[in-house]
Amino acid sequence: MAVVTVVIPQALSINQAVIATSATYTTSNTYGPFPVDFFSSAEITTVVTVASGTLSVYLQKLLPDNVLYDDIARLATFTATGAVTISFINGGNTLNAYASANLAANTINTVAFGSYWRLNAVLTGASASFSYAIFGNFRA
Repeated sequence: MAVVTVVIPQALSINQAVIATSATYTTSNTYGPFPVDFFSSAEITTVVTVASGTLSVYLQKLLPDNVLYDDIARLATFTATGAVTISFINGGNTLNAYASANLAANTINTVAFGSYWRLNAVLTGASASFSYAIFGNFRA
């Protein structure tokens, strides 16, 4: 029996994105909004290479009023260098209390992705300065 190699073009259904370019930041920043309604899963990675102060990164979805953003995930609170990845799939029926940059660290809510997301990077502390980059992998 002959062995045949089959290549499945999975990469065609994956969207890889640089959400925040690697740079030094001294103020809080938001990145987005970017559309996510057609994705079934997502993975967001924050890589911190220089740390001074505190950095909290919130993943937020745009609510149906097209004004407010609701926290759906918060990565670890960074006070030192390192990398954290959050991974999740598009959720179903949920009930969440509204929060904006107020979710506990290392928390991921199971929610429907909604239409648009943004990332909210909040720097705190005297003379806070961070070098970081944020990347995303999204599967249709």
